[in-house]
Amino acid sequence: MPDILTTLIENYASLDPKRRQLLEKLLAQRGIALEEKVILPQPRDGSPFPLSFAQQRLWFLEQLEPNTALYNIPVAVRITGPLDLDALQRSLDAIVARHESLRTTFATRGGEPVQVIADEMRLPIQQVDLSDLDRAQQDARVQRLALEEAQKPFDLEKGPLVRFKLLRLGDEEHVALLTMHHIIADGWSMGVFINELGRFYDAFTRGSEPNLPPLRIQYPDYAVWQRKLLQGDRLEQELAFWREQLGDGGSPPLELPLDHPRPPVTTFRGDHVHFEIPAAIAEKLVALAQEHEATPFMVLLAAYDALLYRYTGQDDISVGTPEAGRGRKELEPLIGFFINTLVIRAFIPEEKPFTDFLAQVRDTVRAVFEHRELPFERIVEEIQPERDLSRSPLFQTLFTFQNAPTGKVRVTDLTFEPVDVTTGTVKFDLTLTLGGGPEGFHGAFGYNVDLFERTSIERMVRHFLVLLEDIVEHPERPISRLNILPEDERRRVLVDWTPAPTPFPADKLVHQLVEEQAARTPDCPAVIQPASGDRPQRVLTYAKLDARANQLAHALIARGVGPEDVVGISMARSPEMLVAMLGILKAGAAYLPLDPHYPEERLRYMMEDAGVRVVISDQYSVFSFQFSEEDGRSAEELNTEHLADASHTDIAFASAPAFQILHLDELNTEHYPDEKPAISLHPENLAYVIYTSGSTGQPKGVEIAHR
Repeated sequence: MPDILTTLIENYASLDPKRRQLLEKLLAQRGIALEEKVILPQPRDGSPFPLSFAQQRLWFLEQLEPNTALYNIPVAVRITGPLDLDALQRSLDAIVARHESLRTTFATRGGEPVQVIADEMRLPIQQVDLSDLDRAQQDARVQRLALEEAQKPFDLEKGPLVRFKLLRLGDEEHVALLTMHHIIADGWSMGVFINELGRFYDAFTRGSEPNLPPLRIQYPDYAVWQRKLLQGDRLEQELAFWREQLGDGGSPPLELPLDHPRPPVTTFRGDHVHFEIPAAIAEKLVALAQEHEATPFMVLLAAYDALLYRYTGQDDISVGTPEAGRGRKELEPLIGFFINTLVIRAFIPEEKPFTDFLAQVRDTVRAVFEHRELPFERIVEEIQPERDLSRSPLFQTLFTFQNAPTGKVRVTDLTFEPVDVTTGTVKFDLTLTLGGGPEGFHGAFGYNVDLFERTSIERMVRHFLVLLEDIVEHPERPISRLNILPEDERRRVLVDWTPAPTPFPADKLVHQLVEEQAARTPDCPAVIQPASGDRPQRVLTYAKLDARANQLAHALIARGVGPEDVVGISMARSPEMLVAMLGILKAGAAYLPLDPHYPEERLRYMMEDAGVRVVISDQYSVFSFQFSEEDGRSAEELNTEHLADASHTDIAFASAPAFQILHLDELNTEHYPDEKPAISLHPENLAYVIYTSGSTGQPKGVEIAHR
């Protein structure tokens, strides 16, 4: 691009309307999209500015739940050395004058929220003297005052949306409490603020002018640019990517084992457990990343996905991760709300090496970051996931990785050092924050205290550390076989909690053992089905379970079922399913589990291959079977027949022999005896048949004997 055009673009705001139109026309003739190349400074003519997409979402949430401190960003900094209060106040005022976002409040015009920028504003230092307290009392008061500041709401309409409190501990020791509302800042912004505070302070104490380059644009310019950019073809390209990623509604909700029932509406009370990843493991994690053309972020995210898989058994998991949103150089020195949340979806391959999964995560992260400009709010609006007031949409856990060091900083004769402050809030069920490098990673698990006990999260930390160690030592292992148990916990599970071996009667069959138990404790509960919705809890005693299984066995025998026959079971998990299994065994037959959600072709093959002539089902499963037109019976016809003869329905697949479906919930077995049938079986007799997944061809049936 010619230098003259660059100069004109950079001075766009100072051009009169006619010259702006001429510049835009010139760029269009050369095929240059102005918004693609640069964020233009907008005229400051007193007109209000629109909100960015992220700001609009926070503003909307504030209207739903006003006077909340959930979106406060608190920072505490210990300042050691002789502090010049006048220079500090001048520095704060200079930063506020430099960044329009710090002078911004929010109003409603024509029913729409807008940014209102004050021409000038001071940020007064609120001072609290704690110097007369001893060290223990000071530490306690600092934590308490920091928590109070973090939990004090802002008024978006009245402002200001930034506070600065200074706690005096001694002549040369202070703690500064800086708090901003997220709608005008993000984590990066806090770093910008502290950095500029140091540079202004250094200049003012030396009696010189700060040497900071002027800001070419301000946050309101970004908000205007973002709304212009994300429309038309550009918007459709971004939406198309996210539809492909999450168009099916995204991953199922993450079902972590909870210590407390999930409240009907999300709560945000939280705490954190801090931990360290030793340098020896950190070095190997970095080396593993380099070996597989990945980053430490990708390796640690893949490890976190693996941990979540091991805790939940879910192989489709989405994790949120924040992205700075400052891909353009002109945004780097600004204070403002640029951060965006991305959704990283992973499909965990249970039996493939961890390195294969790492490659999947690496490729997904790269693709997602190429489409990072679409705001999370717009993704949710497009995908429209099923809303649940008890969970956040699209993901319930956040993963954050911070490269930047957060140690001590020297400014003139002062030392700035961050102070850990507990805010008492979290936004998600679980948040993993990591930082550092090869010298060692430090981290923290943030958790919702209404869902988890601290001891559970401490245990999760130990599991995560063991998992990381096993990953770097055995990256070729499948995720399902990676170790997560510390040695003491492994011993407790495998040795301490394992009872002494009990000799198993080799000549007894499973249903015979149930019969003996029924004779010993007939009135004791054998099966308990918890209450669910309007359905009360159900209990079957051993006597009732055994009697009903005997009656079903006689009903099966009456239909010609006997030893070595295979009977299908297609039922929801219930006490009746156990009655069916025992009844089949008592009839001398073997059972074949049939998932009604399997494809018709797979069910046809399994039943024909196993020689199934009878299937036991229930009202929740029977009509999930798929029948083709050539079977000659529609679902409506089958339903009519079912109602007419509640005992069974005859079905014939087009290419398979006829078989009967016995509807156990409708089958009248009362006229059958409740004594066990006189069937002679041996341990070598067939007990059940199970089929492989068939991922490499046709499913293969495996016959399992009673032995």
